[in-house]
Amino acid sequence: MSATAPTTLPRAAPGAPAEEQASAFEDDPRVYFDTQGGRWRLEDGDTELEYEPSKAVWIPVVSLPPPPPTPQGLRNGSVSVCTLL
Repeated sequence: MSATAPTTLPRAAPGAPAEEQASAFEDDPRVYFDTQGGRWRLEDGDTELEYEPSKAVWIPVVSLPPPPPTPQGLRNGSVSVCTLL
């Protein structure tokens, strides 16, 4: 698997309508349309890119790691405060 972006990426003209984008990407098996995000995505090995149609560029997608587990005493993000007299 490659950790770098592929050298040849499909492109549509900047600001091209959806039909032209679909036509530009239809022959590349790495490209799919993400219906949840409404964006074109490209997966190539360990690399995932998202298409920015206004600039006609592919931008790396950064996945954030899941947050660390909440300690047992701090459920729901609340903090217990103990006052010593």
